[in-house]
Amino acid sequence: MAVGIKLKKRRTLPYKEQDLLKVVLEFLELDERIAWAKRMNTGAAVGYYEDKLGRKRRRFVRYGFKGLSDILGQAADGRLIAFETKRPGETASDDQLAFIELVNRFGGIAGVVYSLDEVLKLLDQASITPRVKHIPTFQLT
Repeated sequence: MAVGIKLKKRRTLPYKEQDLLKVVLEFLELDERIAWAKRMNTGAAVGYYEDKLGRKRRRFVRYGFKGLSDILGQAADGRLIAFETKRPGETASDDQLAFIELVNRFGGIAGVVYSLDEVLKLLDQASITPRVKHIPTFQLT
């Protein structure tokens, strides 16, 4: 190491937000109180195409919307679920908090979660009736 150079020690958080997101999605897939849950993305993309006259055109496509939670789904009783995953020390944006408040105001289950335990707590507080496993019936005629 060269004399006079000081290296700053970087503080690292215990896990990445993506790690928590993956664990929560895997859990929700197995939980009988959840009908479905998917990862949501927001953003925009630019693409190019040729129109009918052969002219090169640019197309701008926006997907999702500002404030949309990382995980969106449906509880077995029909209620919307929305979880915004964050690492400890991070905070949700005003748009994310507004979306969560909107979902909760109209009977959904939503929150900012920093761990799987917080997801479990929100689901337990919601008192969701687990889904009934469909068993096909056959009739002989």
